[in-house]
Amino acid sequence: MQLLGIERIGRHDNFFELGGHSLLAVQLTERLRRLSLGVEVRTLFATPVLCDLAASLGSHREVAVPANLIDERTSAASTTSAFSVGTEWTTS
Repeated sequence: MQLLGIERIGRHDNFFELGGHSLLAVQLTERLRRLSLGVEVRTLFATPVLCDLAASLGSHREVAVPANLIDERTSAASTTSAFSVGTEWTTS
């Protein structure tokens, strides 16, 4: 209700017909994620009727992304190496 600014919302209402749009869809999925009710934005687009969306809540699995191990020194060294490959000049 707060997200769409509407007082009464029914379970058979369509999120987009109520005035939802892509930015609000992202905000909704983030709010649900904070409540441990993971759902992907594409799921909301595929099932915009709220009762159908509710049935899919929690079926989304979070993907653990490993930490970025590239630091400035590693990045600079690999860039220098990449540019030095194939830059041998020959004179005849």
